[in-house]
Amino acid sequence: MKIDTDIKEPRINRVQKEIADKFIIMMKENGIKWTARWAQPRPCQNAITGHVYTGSNVLTTAIAMMENGWDDPRFLTIPASRKIGAGNVIKGSKSTPICFFTVVEDKNDPTKKYPRYKVYNGFNVAQFTSIDESQLVPLNEHHPSIHIRSRNIDSFLDRAGVNIVKSQSAFYTRATDKIGMPDPTTFLDTDDATASENYYSTLLHETIHYTGPSNRMDRGCFKEYHNSKAARAEEELIAEIGSVFLGSIFGIQHTPREDNVAYVQSWIKNLENKPSTVFSAAAEANKAIEWFQNCPHMVQAA
Repeated sequence: MKIDTDIKEPRINRVQKEIADKFIIMMKENGIKWTARWAQPRPCQNAITGHVYTGSNVLTTAIAMMENGWDDPRFLTIPASRKIGAGNVIKGSKSTPICFFTVVEDKNDPTKKYPRYKVYNGFNVAQFTSIDESQLVPLNEHHPSIHIRSRNIDSFLDRAGVNIVKSQSAFYTRATDKIGMPDPTTFLDTDDATASENYYSTLLHETIHYTGPSNRMDRGCFKEYHNSKAARAEEELIAEIGSVFLGSIFGIQHTPREDNVAYVQSWIKNLENKPSTVFSAAAEANKAIEWFQNCPHMVQAA
């Protein structure tokens, strides 16, 4: 296992560039449907601990699964595989970068803090010649009905105090602090998802926007949404990635926002100029989800 124990920017920069390049290709080839290829309805996780990956690791593992056609979302490192007596990695297999971000203090000045990335080489369980299933965290093969999954989302948003009103289109407005959603019956089944999944995928997108105001996360791109095209594109990218993350948590197949077609070229340009954009957007999307999980309403309900 190779670990970057120091702040080695070249390694993390290479990872960011590789993932950004893959996103650019997907956006160019699929346009507004770029998320459909990598959105996973079952979250990727550590095969031993069951830790569900977050942030940029959702992107790296999901894309690896898409590219290799794996069905099993569990990953582990070589040292971890040896501890459970797994076989060798299949010859020719490529690792998937699993990145962890921490903040460290300056040894000479405790008031100064610096970011540190550790990049682990992960392998999907399908990449080993043999592996003892009893040593792995079991996969939950039971898929609740869409009714149960929808009820879970409704409960989640209700406990968070999200106010949803009926409207002709989907939106979040800071003026009234409400999410507007068309009637669920206006959504249709598609080749990729049910009408209900299409409805909730749209709702989860607006739910990420809901975290943007100053009384919640005070996200810079949200504040400048109506003043800057760049900020608007950034906020929409965060909301789109965030809705994929939430969809994975609730087992909802993600469907792309049709109105985001206007931002695809902006996203491509940003990724080409600054590959870390997709990582920072994923980090902001993850923070939005963490805000929901840690907000007072959720704590009181626990």
